[in-house]
Amino acid sequence: MVRPPLSPAERERGERLAQLLRTARGDRSMVSVAADGLPREVLERLPAVQRVHADRGRLTLHTSDPDQTVRALLQRAPHVRVLEVTRAGMEQAFLQLTQEGGTR
Repeated sequence: MVRPPLSPAERERGERLAQLLRTARGDRSMVSVAADGLPREVLERLPAVQRVHADRGRLTLHTSDPDQTVRALLQRAPHVRVLEVTRAGMEQAFLQLTQEGGTR
């Protein structure tokens, strides 16, 4: 099956969506940790943390400054077992846009 080429209007809509997702992703990063006994409230008060999500023993911190967040985390919880820092991807940007109700 051969798909017909995209029309100029379809390409333009695709470019607008891509730009919107890039803007939503911005400089957001995620810090994932596995730290037994670390209260969620401690993580929520770390510098630059915007949101904390828990899933199967891992906590994901959505942060605008991962360096600052990790330094503060390690000062408060040096017993952290697993630490991973990733940049927010397109999936996270899409979820952020849809959770915010598309306000961007």
